[in-house]
Amino acid sequence: MSDKDIESTEDPFDGGGDFLADVAPKVTVHTSPQLKTDFAPWHKPRKQWIRDRQWGVLTRAVIKQLGLRDSGRPLSYLSLPGVDLLDVRSLEDVLNENNVKLSFLGLNFIEKGDSEVHAEQALSLNEVRSLDFVDKNSSVINERFEDLCNADSIANQRVLAKHKTFDIINIDLCASFARHKPGTWNSLYTAIHKLVAHQAFYRSEDWVFLITSRNDKSKVDATAFATLIGSIVDSFGDEIASSYLEEKFGINFREFKDASYSQARLTSLEHRNCFTSAFGIWKLRLLIGGSPSSKADMHPPYGYHVESEDAVTDMVSMSFWCSRVPQAHADLSGLSGFKPEDQATRQQAIFKTSADKIVNSSIGCIDLDRHLLDNPQEFEQAVSRSKNLLKKARYSIDKYEEWVEAQQVKISQMVNANQAAAS
Repeated sequence: MSDKDIESTEDPFDGGGDFLADVAPKVTVHTSPQLKTDFAPWHKPRKQWIRDRQWGVLTRAVIKQLGLRDSGRPLSYLSLPGVDLLDVRSLEDVLNENNVKLSFLGLNFIEKGDSEVHAEQALSLNEVRSLDFVDKNSSVINERFEDLCNADSIANQRVLAKHKTFDIINIDLCASFARHKPGTWNSLYTAIHKLVAHQAFYRSEDWVFLITSRNDKSKVDATAFATLIGSIVDSFGDEIASSYLEEKFGINFREFKDASYSQARLTSLEHRNCFTSAFGIWKLRLLIGGSPSSKADMHPPYGYHVESEDAVTDMVSMSFWCSRVPQAHADLSGLSGFKPEDQATRQQAIFKTSADKIVNSSIGCIDLDRHLLDNPQEFEQAVSRSKNLLKKARYSIDKYEEWVEAQQVKISQMVNANQAAAS
């Protein structure tokens, strides 16, 4: 990632701490010191590899790009952290080595009656806020990310507060981004649209958008999939769109135009490549069409296997580097005599270049499970890092080692069997 000159901006969390007022737990909850032994998919070493090698690498790049080490302002971060706050904990080394603090806001909905989970999250939050690299105003609110759609919700008020933006946004989903019908209110479509539009309008500095989603046909609504593909056609017209669909994704363009194509007929690989590309272009379209206009460059995504029935990964972790598109305005009076390039033409050229990168990055998706099987040293490093974080989150490391061994056997069998079947 190339170095760029940037303008310094004020701390988006500056303002007396009122942005996060009244969201921190007011009662200290005492819980049993018994070590936890219930492990979840996000405790697997491959997820730690993502935290370190994708999220961590981009965090370092943002810190350098924005000059946070010299400016002294904290890194602002929005995520869906879960009760253990592992994504926040994993950034400790990155922040400490750069002498930068982290100001985070998390959204994690817990049912009111689930007192044990509430207590666990309160304990995790107290632990994390006691760390030197974390700004003490950081917090987690008991809201769904989709609640951004409701202007009266706490999530909307806290996340979309006037002139408040984030350096990194991390939407780490267990399900698919596109599981609902298009136009569904209180959905991820609307929430992401509002958040991206808010960032693009208020923010002049570069920022990073991360999203993890299921990408298999059984988890992606067929109408939403068709709408995402339609966005490509609407964006570029028939000639360019047909080259994307037919040459890159294996979709017959005439059939798509006649609404006679079938999502089910696509191979898993074609579907994944099309899904990740179409999401990236949909998000790019939201940014490029805004005022001011922005763009997004997609890095190669990382896929892994959850319920894969073939050799293609069915969960994908995507990352986008977002930046404002500079605009030059014409002197309508004619006094200056300077005539800048037509803004619409320039934006379309930027859009096409960024879309090409998105498509090529999507096709280059890396099978992380296969990668870690082929690179045992990286796997062991991920295990070591994961154990370190889980120990701080009060998990039994002995039980974790047993669990990891069993899980890795399953992953190895799945990947190798699917690969053998495909050959």
